Amino acid sequence: MATLVRGLFALGLFCACAPSAAAASTTPRLKRGLGRVSFDARSFVFEDGFGHRERKLIRAGSFHYPRASPEEWPSIFRAMRQGGLNAVETLIMWNVHSPTKPDGGEPQLDRHPYNVTLFLEQAKKEGLYAIVRIGPYICAEWELGGIPWWLHDLEKTSHGMSAIRTNDTTWEKLSDTFVTAVIRHLHAKDLLFSEGGPVIMLQIENEYGNIESSYGEAGVRYVQHLGSTVNRLNRAFSLRIPWIMCQQPNDVPSGIVNTCNGFYCDEFEPSRSDSPKGWTEVWSGWFTAWGQPRPARPARDTAFAIARFVANGGSFFNYYMYYGGTNTMGRSGGPGIITSYDYDAPLDEYGFKRPKYYSLKALHFSLERASHATFKASRPQPRTLPLGSLNVTLMLYRTEGTDSCAAYIINAATKASDTAILSKARWNRILQNESMNQIETEDVMAIPPWSVTVLPDCDFDKAYNTADRVSSSASKLSGDDTFITHSAIPTRWVCSNEPIGVPNSTKDSSVVHSDSPLNLLDLTRGTADYAWYEPTSLPLPHGNNVTSVRLTFDGILDYANVFVNESLVATTLHAINSGIDGTIPVSPLRPHVSQKLSIFPPLRMQKRDEAGYPWGASSLTVTIKLSPASRPNVQVLAGRLGTSNYGPYYFENAFMGITRGATMSLLDAKNTSSVPIVGWRQAGFFPKIPPQSSFSSCTSHVAAMTWTKACVPLPPTYRVSASYGFGLVLSGMRKGQAFVNGRYIGRFFLLNAQYAPSQGTCVASCQGAEACEDRIGSFQPWTCLKGCGEPSQKVYKIPADVLNSSSSCDVHHAEVVLLEEIGGDTSDVRIVEVKSGFDMVQCDRKVSEVVDEM
Repeated sequence: MATLVRGLFALGLFCACAPSAAAASTTPRLKRGLGRVSFDARSFVFEDGFGHRERKLIRAGSFHYPRASPEEWPSIFRAMRQGGLNAVETLIMWNVHSPTKPDGGEPQLDRHPYNVTLFLEQAKKEGLYAIVRIGPYICAEWELGGIPWWLHDLEKTSHGMSAIRTNDTTWEKLSDTFVTAVIRHLHAKDLLFSEGGPVIMLQIENEYGNIESSYGEAGVRYVQHLGSTVNRLNRAFSLRIPWIMCQQPNDVPSGIVNTCNGFYCDEFEPSRSDSPKGWTEVWSGWFTAWGQPRPARPARDTAFAIARFVANGGSFFNYYMYYGGTNTMGRSGGPGIITSYDYDAPLDEYGFKRPKYYSLKALHFSLERASHATFKASRPQPRTLPLGSLNVTLMLYRTEGTDSCAAYIINAATKASDTAILSKARWNRILQNESMNQIETEDVMAIPPWSVTVLPDCDFDKAYNTADRVSSSASKLSGDDTFITHSAIPTRWVCSNEPIGVPNSTKDSSVVHSDSPLNLLDLTRGTADYAWYEPTSLPLPHGNNVTSVRLTFDGILDYANVFVNESLVATTLHAINSGIDGTIPVSPLRPHVSQKLSIFPPLRMQKRDEAGYPWGASSLTVTIKLSPASRPNVQVLAGRLGTSNYGPYYFENAFMGITRGATMSLLDAKNTSSVPIVGWRQAGFFPKIPPQSSFSSCTSHVAAMTWTKACVPLPPTYRVSASYGFGLVLSGMRKGQAFVNGRYIGRFFLLNAQYAPSQGTCVASCQGAEACEDRIGSFQPWTCLKGCGEPSQKVYKIPADVLNSSSSCDVHHAEVVLLEEIGGDTSDVRIVEVKSGFDMVQCDRKVSEVVDEM
C-alpha cells in the first residue's frame, strides 16, 4: 500500500464529489475595472478592488487553440477544470495570425478557426483563468517557432544576415508592433483580469536565456529592450497583471518574473528576491518524431516532481502539455514532428482522459487543500526526518498561534525497497516539537521511494501520496475488449496522376532559374512542404564509352525523391530502407538505377536543449545506366517534415531542399572525377486536389505522386459525440498528405519506430505510461517508450466537425483524398470510431481486426 488506506479513500471521496465545488472556487472573481494580480516573493496575489486579497496556487495546463477545432474547446476546458486546474495557458502564434506581411494592418486574432477572443471567453465560461504567452518567439514545436517567414526578406543587417531576437532595429520594430497589437486586442475585448476577463498573466519572449549568450551584447541589449517594452505597455494600457519570462535566470528585467521549464524544477530559485517561484512548463511527456517511439511519462513521476516543487516554495505550475492535440496545417516545427501532438498529456489527442489524468487530479485537490496554510506561513527550512535507515525531508508550513498547518514529506530515494514508515503517534510528537527519533509500530503510513506525502492541515488521516494510483472506471482498459468500431472498406478508389517536375510553361512566374538549388522555404514562402528541382541540362557526352552517370545530391533536408524521365528511382525516405543507421545500401527501385543513402547524423532521440535537426541532412547517390536511345531527364521533389524552430540563428539558417547542391560523375573505363551541376529550374509545389474529371478507376496499388480518392463508409455507430473521436487508418500507405471532406488532416508517414534496448523501457502500444509506473528515478524522453517497431503514427485524427462537412459522397460516407508520394496500397484505408483514446487506436491488434467489405 502506498499510503494509509483510509487517507487514500478519504481523498478519493473528496475528488469524486469535487467538480462542482472546484468550479465555484476557481471561477474568476471578475469585477470590471477593479481586479488586479500582483506578486511578492511568496506567491501571486489576487485582488478584487474592494480590499479582498487572496493568495492562490495557480494550477495551469497548456492547450494551444490551433491544435484543436473550436467545436472541441469547451469539452477540453471542462475536463481541465474537473481535473483540478484553475487556469489554461496558451501561446499566440504570430505566423498564424499574420501569414503575410500586414502592411500596417493588425494581426487577424479573431479569424476562424483561430479565434483568440472566443478561446479565452470559453475558458472563462468554464471557470478557468488564462495565461497568455505572446512571444514573439514561442518554440512549441511549431513551424519556425511561430515567426512568419516573410520576416526573412525584411530582416537584413549590413552583413547580409537577418537578426531576429536581437536588438536589431528592424526586428525590434516588427516584433514590438505584433506584441502591442496582441495587448491592444486583449484590452479592447475586455479579456484582461482587470477588465472582467480571464487573463491573469502575460509572457514575453520564450526561453531566451538558453541561447542569449550566442548573440553576445546584441542579446543583452535585446533583453533590456524587452523590459522597456513591458514598461511601455504597462503604462499605455494601465495593465494590472504580471509579466513573466521563462528560462531567463541572469538578467530578467525589473518587474518581470523569471520562471523555470523542465521535467523537474524544485531546485529552481527566481533570480530576483521579490519574485515568486513559478514553473512555466512541467513537461508532462514529450513530442514524437517520425521514426521514433512515442515517449510516455508516468503520472507517479510527474506528481512527485510537482509536489516536491510546491513543497519547496513553488506557487505556480503549468503542464506542458495538458492537452496536446494535432499539428494542423502542416505547421509542426522541427525535429520532424509527427502530425499528432499528443505529447502523452493527461488529455490525449482525442480529448480522452488518460489514467494519469485521475492520479494528477487527486494531486491537484490535495495541493489545493494544503495551499491556504502553505501560503499563509513563511517558507520553512527543510528538516531531515530519520525513518528507520532512511532520511526523508520534511517541509512543515505552520503559522504560530493559529491552527494553520500543511506538511510535505519527501522521500527522494530511488531503490524500490526504500519505503519509509511513519507512525501516527510519532507524527503527533513531531507536531508538538518532541523527539523525532522514537520508533512506533501502531497506525502507520508508508512513504514509497520517489514520492511525496502531502498532509493538508497536517492531518495524518488526510494523507495523499504521489505514488498512489487513482483510477476511474472510464480509464480501465481490458486487453480482450474491442475499443474501436471499424468502418467498412471502400470497394472503389479512383486516381489522378500529379504532373512530375517543374511546370513547363515559360509564363509560369513560380519557376525560378539559378546556378545552384534555392531554399525550399523561399520557393514556397514557408507555406508548403515541397519544391521541384530540375538540372537545366546534364553535361552528358555523345560518345559510346560512357555507360553510366552517377548523380550525388548533398545536404538534403528533410528528404528528396528522385525521378528519372518521370519515374521514381530513388528516395531518402527511410520508409523504403531496412534501417536508419549510418550508410545504407538500398535495393534498386528500377533495374537501371542503384541508390546509396547516407544520413548525417544517424537518427536518434534528441534532448530538449540541443539545437539542430535530429533527422539530419542526408546525401543521396543515384547511378543511372545510359541508353543510346534516350537521355535521362532528372526531376527531384524535395520535401520537409517540419521546420526548424529552436536554437541560436535557427531562423537565419533555415535552409531546406538540396542545401549543398549536386555533382555528376561519368562512369567509363577512366572513371572520371565529379563536376558540379550548374543551372537549375525550380518551383514550389502546392498540392491541390485535382478536379473530379481528372480521376479514373484504379487498383488499390497506388504509384508515386498519385492522388487517390474514395467515399469511405463511416462506422455503423457513427454520431457526433463529445465522448468519441474519429481516426483515419492509413496502414498500407507510405508518405503523403491526407484530406477528409475537403479539410486538410495532415502529413502521413508510415515509418516504423526504431528502438534500442539501451534507450529505456519499451511498452506495448496498447499501454500508456502507467506500464512504467514502477520505474523510479529521474525521467528522460527515452525512459519509457511506446510503439517500438511500429509506425510512429498510423491513425490520424479527424475532428468530428469535419465529418459533418458536405462532400460529394452519399450520407454516412466521407470523402477521403490522399496524395501518395512514393507508392502505397489503399486496401486497408478506413475510418474508425475511437472509444478509448490515442494509445489504444495506435495498437496494431485493434486496428487489424477483420471487417466486412461493402
